[in-house]
Amino acid sequence: MNDRSGRQRQFVDRRGTLEPATRRALRFGFVLLYLLLILLSLELASRLFWTVRHGVSFFSPNLLYAFYPELEPVASPSHDDSEDPIDILLLGGSVFHEDFSTVPSVLRRRLEAKTGRPVRIHNLARAAHTSRDSRLKYELLEDRRFDLVLFYHGINEARANNSPSAMFRDDYSHYSWYANIGRLQAHRESRYLVLPYTLAYLWSAVSEGIGLSKHVSTQNPRPEWLVHGRQVKTERSFRMNLERILERAKERDEPILLIHGEMDSNSGTFPMQSKRYFAALKGLGATARLVVLPYESHGYRSRESLLHMLWEQQEWLDRYVKNATPEEKTTMHLDQRPETDS
Repeated sequence: MNDRSGRQRQFVDRRGTLEPATRRALRFGFVLLYLLLILLSLELASRLFWTVRHGVSFFSPNLLYAFYPELEPVASPSHDDSEDPIDILLLGGSVFHEDFSTVPSVLRRRLEAKTGRPVRIHNLARAAHTSRDSRLKYELLEDRRFDLVLFYHGINEARANNSPSAMFRDDYSHYSWYANIGRLQAHRESRYLVLPYTLAYLWSAVSEGIGLSKHVSTQNPRPEWLVHGRQVKTERSFRMNLERILERAKERDEPILLIHGEMDSNSGTFPMQSKRYFAALKGLGATARLVVLPYESHGYRSRESLLHMLWEQQEWLDRYVKNATPEEKTTMHLDQRPETDS
């Protein structure tokens, strides 16, 4: 009898010493589960934010498509290549966009009539986009190949000059738009976990909205900073972006056609830049052609220049797509008329 009571007391004591540890373990488990549920809810809410607001896939999010929705159908094509189409990539601002230009439709129509083959225009041009946007988009299309890449930029670069020299960044991250894209590229986990970047993105939006951000606004530059636009700071950035596109084109063995107005008066896109870029191309051994249109400024106006631009594009495709030979040498063409006295 005494032995049984002793064993019962020993069991109670032993159970009593285990209960606090068990309670602590259970409490820790419940707290951990609670935190995980909160994080899961925030992650789901973040994905819902990008899906509803920007149309990004909920289950396979690629947040770059929130900034560049035009990129998704080009990066993941669903066409039938059985008809051997000609694939043309357009990189630029509003000059190439369908809402402001007839170049894409005219180019497709004329090339199909000339070659007898279907032409697919992959238009990544968007209003207000700079050479930095085109560089990022082109780099993201590393698995795609094109028969022709047309690059047309310049005027939008001028906006990036509207900041003090001390704030200017070569990657344009002094603009909130490019700062957000840079953060996204740093958040490599965003393809699987979007919550960390979403918090950074929302904080950036809030701080810009209440005036705490020192970035140049995506929409409107600060009036007091417009005076800084007199100093051209984008030349180096423009050159680096274009050279990077050209390097990638050379790696993919894609020919590049450069067209520039001889009298381009835009402070960020003087004709000398294209000549220097072309000289760099020759050094890289790339397949490229430079055409300088006489008497034309930043936007082409004369009927002769517009027709000549289309002719150059058509001849370029005939040479490198329709009648492609093994490797072509880099060529340079300056389509200039002799100056006349007025």
